Amino acid sequence: MASAVWLAIVLWFFNSPFFGFSTVTVNPEGIEVNYGILSFSNDHLPITSPWKIVTSPTGFRKLKKVHRIKIGNHESMKVRGLRDLDLLKSIGATIDEYRNLS
Repeated sequence: MASAVWLAIVLWFFNSPFFGFSTVTVNPEGIEVNYGILSFSNDHLPITSPWKIVTSPTGFRKLKKVHRIKIGNHESMKVRGLRDLDLLKSIGATIDEYRNLS
């Protein structure tokens, strides 16, 4: 019984809005967002889907910043730091590049 409850909690967490997608694949046919092996939220989006980078404060005193990319109605996992922010920007630039090819 405890194992079933634990499994239900794990499946709920990985399919909840608290857990964003962890990988994205961009190609001329569209955008694939992948939430992970335990998620049922994986999706294929058209290349014309809008995207934006969202920055929000975090922590007790709201002094740290986290970033995520929002593609259509899907949000990525939150990342921190300039290197990860540059990665999100490069994902957006790749989406724009493929969109311009269409």
